[in-house]
Amino acid sequence: MALLNASPRATRAQASLLETITVMSADVIEKAFITIPLLGKNLEEFGIAADPELSRLLLRAITEFTRAIEISAPSADGLVRATP
Repeated sequence: MALLNASPRATRAQASLLETITVMSADVIEKAFITIPLLGKNLEEFGIAADPELSRLLLRAITEFTRAIEISAPSADGLVRATP
């Protein structure tokens, strides 16, 4: 599981969610946990994708998440492809 946090101020909410999903035996991929500083930026999906810092953070999290899937489920190879 990856966690994407849209506000640096929401640390308690993210920690609580992490605790809940851990108790539920979720496969937690810590390298795919990121905080994207969107607070006050008023961006939609295209604006986030166009922002170099935000898109870099998202790409890193998605890449780590994809790699974890490929490693844990070799049969997923071809369904997801990690960026080298």
